[in-house]
Amino acid sequence: MNELKINTDRFLEEDIMSFLGQTDLKSKEIISFGSGKPDESYFDLQGALTNIDYYFNYLKSQGLDELEVYSRIGQYTHVKGIIPNIIKTYLETDYSFKDVDENDIILTVGAQEAFMLAILRFCEQDKHTVVTETPSYIGFNSFAGLSGYDVHYIPVDEAGGINIQKLLLQLQTSNELGKPVRLVYINPDFHNPTGAVMPLEKRKKLIELADEWDFLIVEDNAYKIFRYEGTDLPSLKELDHANRVIYVESFSKSVFPSVRLAIMYASGNLRFNEVDLKKSDVLAELKAYVSVNNPTLDQALVAGILLQNAYSMKKYNRDKVLAFKEKRDVMLRELDRHINEFPLPMHYRIPEGGFFLELFIPFQVSKEQLECAINTYNVIFCPMWFFYHKDSVVKTNSIRLSFSKPSKEKIVKGVGYLFDFFKQEMIHVGA
Repeated sequence: MNELKINTDRFLEEDIMSFLGQTDLKSKEIISFGSGKPDESYFDLQGALTNIDYYFNYLKSQGLDELEVYSRIGQYTHVKGIIPNIIKTYLETDYSFKDVDENDIILTVGAQEAFMLAILRFCEQDKHTVVTETPSYIGFNSFAGLSGYDVHYIPVDEAGGINIQKLLLQLQTSNELGKPVRLVYINPDFHNPTGAVMPLEKRKKLIELADEWDFLIVEDNAYKIFRYEGTDLPSLKELDHANRVIYVESFSKSVFPSVRLAIMYASGNLRFNEVDLKKSDVLAELKAYVSVNNPTLDQALVAGILLQNAYSMKKYNRDKVLAFKEKRDVMLRELDRHINEFPLPMHYRIPEGGFFLELFIPFQVSKEQLECAINTYNVIFCPMWFFYHKDSVVKTNSIRLSFSKPSKEKIVKGVGYLFDFFKQEMIHVGA
């Protein structure tokens, strides 16, 4: 692998990640539809020690003495984690994964570490191209861009998911230029930021292209268990018969963000220096020099939750999912009420799940207008241009609204604030 080169020309003009994480902390009066934070009233923090203790006793029931349990949970331990066996059963319980090899599972410090490991380990800056959807979660493409990789942005379709024809054109172009596409980032279920779902046929076609053009897919499964209606579709990894998909799932939404724990499931081999090596071993080798190993108390906490819920995060999150559906429905109802009274047309895409809704409005919101909405109208939202590369042409006037964190009462109030802001902006633009 070549020496990592940092491209200082590609640092973000605006620190969007900080904005998403911190702006709703400015004032209790401000109602935030900005960040995709889960509702903290569902954080079972008091039960954390109970969950860890449950895993402690589980290990003792497996024949470990107390000192061995202390070592397993409290000592430096295996770089891939201490609970891959439990995660294997979880994947086979909540999804349709078959014959998962626990040795192909790595526990990472949140999904962001998993994305970083995949980019750094499988892509060479002067030899490969990275592709990501646009708009998309900025944590993946911003890291790749800031680290000097050649990143290309393929738009998502109105129907949901990456535009296959434009992806195919990029595959051809990159090959002709001698820098073939090596990694494609995809968020197929309740896409961040649009909330859309990639259709099944497009999922199958994407897997076919990966095999035909010899690239890997990083699948970001952050919201899949938060389905409120419709039919669940198989993940890309469940459709993957040629080990082309690197599956990443964070527990930040299903447990709570401070757990900082994610699954990285990378099956199959890759050829390195004329030798076939397991993908998971190659990733673990790099992880050892990045974070040594994951905090084991976080792993013990998640293991305790899974053991007490028949290895099912869907079961553990049943009440949360119902509550988030109610919040979504309140937002849809309030949007309908205000849109019907608004002088210019607006519309939205109904999300079948996840945390986000895309609202199409009659104008594009500038940074200054967003600051006005926050400081004058006490409401935060995300203009869709947040999620495009800074050099991209943004062809939509839409905004992203998150309904996961605020209460139903705040959603009602916040949508009202939002439309007060819209009405004032219509006056300013002369509509």
